[in-house]
Amino acid sequence: MEVKAIDLFQAYGEGQVPREGGYIVTSFRQPSSDYVKYEIVGYSDARSLYFAPKGLTFQADANKLFVLAEPASYEQRHAEPYARAGQHQIPHHFNEVEQLTAGNMTRIMISRQPVSVYFSFAVPRPGALNRSLLFRNVPGVLDELAAYFKRSLGEEAKVPAGDAARAARSIVEGLKRFTIWKELVRKSPAPKRAPKAKPKAAAKPKAKSRPAVKARRPAGKKTGRAAGKRTARAAQKR
Repeated sequence: MEVKAIDLFQAYGEGQVPREGGYIVTSFRQPSSDYVKYEIVGYSDARSLYFAPKGLTFQADANKLFVLAEPASYEQRHAEPYARAGQHQIPHHFNEVEQLTAGNMTRIMISRQPVSVYFSFAVPRPGALNRSLLFRNVPGVLDELAAYFKRSLGEEAKVPAGDAARAARSIVEGLKRFTIWKELVRKSPAPKRAPKAKPKAAAKPKAKSRPAVKARRPAGKKTGRAAGKRTARAAQKR
């Protein structure tokens, strides 16, 4: 099944948000900066959806993964991620994130472990610097998410292509720890195994041919000319 991302709030307006589960990726950009924050939510079995002052609220359990792309010019690089202000902040210490340094010295930080959310969570309303996309929970979704992060890190955070691809792979490894992904894998049919080829029967060794044995003449008997000469000599003696 082809995976296509759709704007979350557009999907909500059209009644297309799947209650059974999905992935929501919200990106937060900064004015006049390449600093980008991503919040990835994987939810399942949403009991209800409704607008609230904070945005679109889901009554559901979920997992969250956070990503920061921090340019080399960022002045607060020494500050712990949890202690930063506004949308520069994620709920982690340095030792709780995987850190990748790109060729242009952009530092990418990724949650080492998902953050569990119980009962409900909210997705902020879209604005000039933030947007939320919905990815359906179907086979192939992680490939689509990897392609999205490779493209977005390159375009919005100015991360070189090779480093963006490496970061996207690390993000996907984190998403494999989400409960929603584990459930999808558990429910997926196991791939069929090709039948094992029967071993070929060993070829029977060929019988060795024996060399031909020449027939021996009986002792004392001579044939042909030798026998004729013997008979002639015996007649002369008589």
